Amino acid sequence: MAGRARWVAGDRQTLERLKAMVPSVTVIAENPRVPFNVPTCVSKHPTEPERCNFPKIGALEASPAERKGADFAQYLDFADAVCDAQTCRVVVDDMLVYTDMGHYTRAFSRSLAPRLAVAFEHLE
Repeated sequence: MAGRARWVAGDRQTLERLKAMVPSVTVIAENPRVPFNVPTCVSKHPTEPERCNFPKIGALEASPAERKGADFAQYLDFADAVCDAQTCRVVVDDMLVYTDMGHYTRAFSRSLAPRLAVAFEHLE
């Protein structure tokens, strides 16, 4: 089994195990992955950080269908806070989004808290 297929199968297996142990399962989707180190790029272009934006294609390791995995799990996906239909941004509302190639900064993570709270209120 290829690496991608193995990853998806492992996710589904883990979700199935969780389903047997808890009344509901919620998955927060992965962050869009950057093909370079964001702080390094922004430090090279401090007055034009948009030069560090990157294509959405390839930024998400799994397709939306793959990310859904098991039908019984509920999914929260906040990629739209960073990416539009074509481009993912490295600065949003004057905040640096990434600490590296895939982890959000503390400030940007905190900015997502209200959305996360609303999402949790609507979970089954």
